[in-house]
Amino acid sequence: MAQAREKNDDNLTAMMRTVLFMAKENIPSTKFNELMQLQKQNGCPSLTGVIYTHSDSFEDMESALVQTTVDELKDKIASSKFVGLIVDETVNVITEKKLILFLRVLNNTAKTETIFLGNYSVHSGTAECIVDKIKEVFIEWGIPLNKVIGLGSDGASVMTGIRNGVGVKLLTDTPFLIHVYCIAHRVALASQDAANLSKKIADYRKTLNRFTNFMNILPHGIILNFPL
Repeated sequence: MAQAREKNDDNLTAMMRTVLFMAKENIPSTKFNELMQLQKQNGCPSLTGVIYTHSDSFEDMESALVQTTVDELKDKIASSKFVGLIVDETVNVITEKKLILFLRVLNNTAKTETIFLGNYSVHSGTAECIVDKIKEVFIEWGIPLNKVIGLGSDGASVMTGIRNGVGVKLLTDTPFLIHVYCIAHRVALASQDAANLSKKIADYRKTLNRFTNFMNILPHGIILNFPL
C-alpha cells in the first residue's frame, strides 16, 4: 500500500473512496472490480494507473480505513476528560447474547458526541459477565475506567440492582459514576411485567406471537380463508 501510494496517489485515493462507499452502502467486496472498471470506462481522471484487483488488495484498503477510523475515535476519546457509557443487551438471529456499547464524549467545542464501540458477544447476561466484557473492551480501546462518570441503561434489574447490578459493580473502578436509565425502556419493562400478571393477557400475547410467527413462515402468495 505504501509503494502504491508513492507511485500514484490519486489512483489509490480513488480506489480507497470506492472501498469506503461500498462499506457505507453494504455492497459486497466481489463488486469492487466491476465498480472500478465502470468508473474507468466513464473517464474518471484519477483512474489512469493500475487497478489492484486481487482480493487481498481490497482487504488491505478496508483494513486501512478501519484503522484510520479507530485511531480518530481513540483521539476523540483521549481528548475528552470524562466519558459516559451507554449499555444495552440484545440477541442476534441465532439467539446469541450480545452487548452493545456506546460512549458519550465531549469534543473541543464542549458538545457531546456519541461513539459506537461495538456489538460484542457475551456468554451470559449476568452482571459479572457484562462488567467483565466492559472492562475487556475498555482495555482494548485504551480507555481508563475512572474516566466514566455516567452509565446509561434500559433499567433492567441486572443493570440497576442495588446489590449486584452492573452499576454497583463498576463503582469500585468508577468512583464518580452516576447511573441513569431510559424511562421509555423502564415503562416498557413495567408494562410487560404488569401484562404477565393477567393470565388472559399473557395467553392473548402468546396467541398473537404464534400467529405472527406462523404467517412469517408461510410462502408468499398464499391466501388463508378463516371462518368468521
